[in-house]
Amino acid sequence: MIQKILAFGVEKAHAFNAIPLQPKGDASSNPVGSTNDVGSFVSKLGGDVLNTLTLIAGTIAVLFMIWYGIQYIMAGGSPDKAKAARAGIVNAVVGVIIIAAAYGIIRLATTIASTINSTF
Repeated sequence: MIQKILAFGVEKAHAFNAIPLQPKGDASSNPVGSTNDVGSFVSKLGGDVLNTLTLIAGTIAVLFMIWYGIQYIMAGGSPDKAKAARAGIVNAVVGVIIIAAAYGIIRLATTIASTINSTF
């Protein structure tokens, strides 16, 4: 019984070794995929990272606006506290504008780069 099991295992091992290691045909038969798949993966990963960083930065900027808005309300007529709070709100708004501009520029650059890459 054990000899039959061993013989069956050896027979299957020889059959497995008969499978060619190199893929035949075009790149579509390659199980790993083409290099274009890697480029699209990196592009998608970069887009995901960009979206996440933009979300985090935007959230922080909005939280700063809320914080300095509360500071402005709580100034209680003190011109120094109101001036500091106003400056904080302006800085937060400028931060949101910079974040939006950076996001747009990076998206535009990646779109242009992917268009140029796909034509070659």
